[in-house]
Amino acid sequence: MIFKMSDKVSNDMNEKMSQNDNDSLPYAFIDSTIKDNPMLGFPDDFIELMSGYFRMVTWNDVQREKSISEKVVAGFVRPPTHKSLQDNLHIFKNLKVIANFGVGVDHIKIPLYTEKGIKVANTPDVLAPCVADMGLMLILATARNLKTAMAEACAPSLPNNSFNGNALGVDVCEATLGIIGMGSIGYKIAQRAKGFDMKILYYNRSRRPEEIENSVGATFVPKLHDLLPQCDFVVVICPLSAETKGLIGAEEFNLMKPTATIVNIARGGVIDTEALVAALKEKKIRGAGLDVTDPEPLPRGHVLFDFPNVIVTPHHASATVQTRMKMARLMLANVLACLEGRPMPTPVN
Repeated sequence: MIFKMSDKVSNDMNEKMSQNDNDSLPYAFIDSTIKDNPMLGFPDDFIELMSGYFRMVTWNDVQREKSISEKVVAGFVRPPTHKSLQDNLHIFKNLKVIANFGVGVDHIKIPLYTEKGIKVANTPDVLAPCVADMGLMLILATARNLKTAMAEACAPSLPNNSFNGNALGVDVCEATLGIIGMGSIGYKIAQRAKGFDMKILYYNRSRRPEEIENSVGATFVPKLHDLLPQCDFVVVICPLSAETKGLIGAEEFNLMKPTATIVNIARGGVIDTEALVAALKEKKIRGAGLDVTDPEPLPRGHVLFDFPNVIVTPHHASATVQTRMKMARLMLANVLACLEGRPMPTPVN
């Protein structure tokens, strides 16, 4: 089920926002990876929206005034980590709910929150089209050697005053695509791939309904090792868990075509970074498109940056104005529902 903010709910939110006085608002804690200014981890429009309902505080505020932690009833969390809240949960005695700015919750200790009676929500579905766009973009960019093409086009000088006519890419049209993880994002990728007449294979924990498969022409492959040798492009879009950590390692790269490209828009830890580097050096695969890495961000000067056939982007597959605001409104809807005793639209626990 895809959550969509109704006009009535949206109008109610806006009305409440205009009526609220910041001094009388409940406290909400905002946590992200940017320690000096955690709010920089969220879009400005997000902060403006939430500030209409909550008095927003950060770990810096709590350190200045310890009593603030006991006033916090809600938390807004941005992956990949949220150490300030989770590692100090014992001082947030009245925390009722946290909302994650994204789908993946591998950075959240769900059992810890559940044990304390704290609800956890995330933002699935609303970002699926946007993330799928990014997946397809990385397929196209790697297929057409965008990294080296841009470098050549922008070079200060050109040999013989002409471009290299032999710097050829590969076709995406009619190529075979393997999707690892056929959830809402995987399905949206398949929809887009169908428009390129790609042959679509997928590996998933369970087979999707026949009508879903038929709508995009996808074929279920029960075993990952049977899928990989068939694919020209492999897109990883499965959750990171104990079972999927290092899912793509040396053995899996050995099964892939030397002309194949792997794209990761899931979590960096699903791919073994050392195995990926080795596969690229040994030309066991053609290239990689990575919106996520392990570690993240990669250390400056990491070897992955040196490969002309590797494109790395900074984990921003959902980073459009429209999608980020949909995510923000879904976070808010979850938190308000919990605090008002209503079912949350997208609960995790």
